[in-house]
Amino acid sequence: MKNLRILSLLIAGSGLSSALPIKAQPITIFGEDKPIIQAVWHRVADYSSTLRSVESAEISPDGRLILSASKYGYNLMLWRVEDGSLVWEKVLDAEIEAVTFSPDGKLIAAGDEAYLVTIYDLEGNPVKVLAHDAGFDGISWSPDGKYLAAGSEAGAVLIWNTDTWEKKTLEAGTTVNSLEFTKDSKKLIAAGKGRVPGEGDSFGMVKSWDAANNWKVLFDIRAQEHSVKSVRLSPDEKTFAVSGAGNQLQIFSFPDARELITIDLPAYLEAVAYHPEGNFLFAGGQGETMYVFNAATYEQVATYPIRRIEYIDFSKDGRLMAIGQEDSGLLSLYLIHSQKYDGNYSKLSKQILKNKDLQKK
Repeated sequence: MKNLRILSLLIAGSGLSSALPIKAQPITIFGEDKPIIQAVWHRVADYSSTLRSVESAEISPDGRLILSASKYGYNLMLWRVEDGSLVWEKVLDAEIEAVTFSPDGKLIAAGDEAYLVTIYDLEGNPVKVLAHDAGFDGISWSPDGKYLAAGSEAGAVLIWNTDTWEKKTLEAGTTVNSLEFTKDSKKLIAAGKGRVPGEGDSFGMVKSWDAANNWKVLFDIRAQEHSVKSVRLSPDEKTFAVSGAGNQLQIFSFPDARELITIDLPAYLEAVAYHPEGNFLFAGGQGETMYVFNAATYEQVATYPIRRIEYIDFSKDGRLMAIGQEDSGLLSLYLIHSQKYDGNYSKLSKQILKNKDLQKK
């Protein structure tokens, strides 16, 4: 690891300190030292004859499908997880920057540079087209399904009520690259590029709103000197991580946005994502390497030779990781192996299996 600066964080061997009461811990099966990953398959998901890039890749809520969006070939593609076979493909009119599934997995949303957000069913039929006056770089569906949020290159966050499709516009910066709702759908966080009125230089901004309180602004911070490309909340939603053009990975508290840690890395960082179990934070970008950090201490615990990472997404159970790559135009699927065999595996087996002999015990 190049440089780790701890700004205001008390770290103990068990993780971040907290005055909260101790709760029963969920049964976990993934390792705490470092993740063990295995490539499952790689597929070409951008067919441009020259430059190629997969800008976004999302795993469906049930873990059976993957959606990918390409920059140069304008390909919107739906894939089967089990064997990497193509379910369907659509070639749109411009670059596709952002894709997401609805929480129930029945709909798909894609934001593109034709200034459109298009909603499709799983058969690829368009069911709704939402127009704007700028391209879209980020998109997120609230977990309760009530809102669809899209970040525009004009600096606005557009919020659609999915019952009425009425639109609300939130001012964020000059470009919005990444968005995420909290698990209860009550808060939204967005990141991208900001600029002080009257000044020419831009900076990396992060902004958050309270959806349950008429979209009141919770914070609006200058996070980095350059554009923030990705923002992700930790599974416990006590922190959020940002990565960007300044070659920095930063950790902030949530929802008060105190800067906790800055990690300097040797390459422009496009993507950051916490593993759903909360043990690890993954980051990658325009270099040759994906970095993995312990999410309690933020010490670097592993690196993997994965080039030009544009996007990282995990299945809900943390078993699968999808990566979209620039230059190669590859969509890659990885398996993350479980590592705990100290009784947790068997405990989970008894919870999941419906065998009659287990039900008698």
